[in-house]
Amino acid sequence: MLIRSTTARIAALCLALQGFAVSAYADFQVHTATVPLQNTNWSRTVTVPRFNPVLGTLGSVSVAMTGHIEGTARYESLDTQPAQIVIDFAANLTVRRPDNNVVLLSSSPLFHRVDTVAAYDGTLDFGGTSGATYNAISSDSTGQFTPPFPLNPADTALFVGAGNVVFTVAANGQTSATGAGNLVSSFSQKASATFTVTYFFTPPFIQDCNGNGIVDSIDLANHTSPDCNLNGIPDECEQLGNDCNHNGIPDECDLAGGVLTDIDQDGLPDQCNCVRVDRRQPASLLLWPEFDNGQGQVSLISVTNVNRMYIEGAVRVEFRYIDGTTCLETNRTEFLSPNDTFAALTRVHQGNTNRGYVYAYAVDNFNRPISHNFLIGDSIRFDGVDAIDYGSSAFTWRAIPAWKQLTDLDNDGIRDLNAFEYEPCPDVILIPRFMGQDATTRGSLIFIGLSGGVQFTTTVDLQIFNDNEDPFSSQYTFRCWAKVPLLSISNMFANSVLQQSQHAPNEVLGDTGTETGWLRIDGRVANSTTTVINDPAVLAVLVENRGAFSTSDLPFELCTQTNGDLLPIGLSGDTSP
Repeated sequence: MLIRSTTARIAALCLALQGFAVSAYADFQVHTATVPLQNTNWSRTVTVPRFNPVLGTLGSVSVAMTGHIEGTARYESLDTQPAQIVIDFAANLTVRRPDNNVVLLSSSPLFHRVDTVAAYDGTLDFGGTSGATYNAISSDSTGQFTPPFPLNPADTALFVGAGNVVFTVAANGQTSATGAGNLVSSFSQKASATFTVTYFFTPPFIQDCNGNGIVDSIDLANHTSPDCNLNGIPDECEQLGNDCNHNGIPDECDLAGGVLTDIDQDGLPDQCNCVRVDRRQPASLLLWPEFDNGQGQVSLISVTNVNRMYIEGAVRVEFRYIDGTTCLETNRTEFLSPNDTFAALTRVHQGNTNRGYVYAYAVDNFNRPISHNFLIGDSIRFDGVDAIDYGSSAFTWRAIPAWKQLTDLDNDGIRDLNAFEYEPCPDVILIPRFMGQDATTRGSLIFIGLSGGVQFTTTVDLQIFNDNEDPFSSQYTFRCWAKVPLLSISNMFANSVLQQSQHAPNEVLGDTGTETGWLRIDGRVANSTTTVINDPAVLAVLVENRGAFSTSDLPFELCTQTNGDLLPIGLSGDTSP
């Protein structure tokens, strides 16, 4: 009999739209039924709903049962010699299919005990030196079943469709006491079961770029979202990298309304200073976005001094390894003569088994940071030592002071990326292409926080475009450094979800089954327990894997900002920027 049934739609948002339900963001549904505690042996039925295809596309099914037993076991040995007594307080719980009565799954909770007792002490009391009593015995065991996908016809009929499915749950006690020729034993046992079916699915797609749970067209029709350029996209979805005066209105609308001007017709408002930095030039400060010293992983970094001047062109380089989990640093210093290259396996150079990012900068013989815009670098990530995972150049920052002059102008021990000590940081990160995520295509974003420092967590805004210019919004929060799978950021990266959007059906040309898109990324806020930094500087790099192949490259950049630092350790960040 069904004793209790509950249904939970986790992370679900349902919308009532013109008389029918539209599901957004939900990705799994859980149904639970229980059989209450009662004496074994018993057989009961439990009822759970089938998966309704209206909810979306079913991806997998997980069935589980947790069997619980509790009770009392006692014994007394009547032997005239010492004996070893073995107690097994167990039960076998099974779930049977309704279509063919075959056991679908089982669980076997067990309490096992081995005692050595003396010869019979003359009193049949289930205690003393020849007996024992165990009260409040309790044990749990869980069995699971996951049918292979795609479902075969029998499993499809069992789990998919209208109505409910009824399973039979049984609990059979299996208690015993052995070890003495003359043994008196007694058991009292009860059992219960919790039966759970979980459906994992991709919900129907709705156009909801701002993630507020309301279809964009309804937002615009109800005037809850403005659309100043009448392109059918809420303005809040077009502000990232397109609102230089931060008034909440896309720049093209400000230009059309005369709020901003573009006299030189370069596509950028005259009132907004957009400094461009070429990070493909030799520089004084380099940053490699990832090293990984984990098992089976090898990272190789290199730095080259392209200065050719004999003696005068030599330089020392300070390396700082930042642990991606703790944000703590390990430093090393190397000497590079003119035209010299230094390369190292990070596991050997750093000496730890962690992962994170590395930055390096030119220093003088007293280890003071100096201007030496002659450094270039790259890195290669190996899977083991035999197969290349991916390679990437280092980010670069040229020093602003003249050659060999000190760069720590405020003497705070921090590398200020502020256009006075070193070049500024990117304002907006542009990633020109990502591939839709599926069983063979996996991508990850590496994030690095450049404002605040060790004590800060950083939240970034992501504007995700499909291959037909439609934008979608997401956010991600991290501390110091993170490498996160795209699907852990947003379901909009899924190939199946992109195919449900208003995409370009003939793209990718030559491989129409693969969806692509592109990204804008901007820092929203960085927080410590005492300080808030709006619009923090961040770096982001996309790493993509397809089958056995991987690729990565430095992103494009839009304009710059001057609040980047490497690397403050206090709660207030850099107090002398």
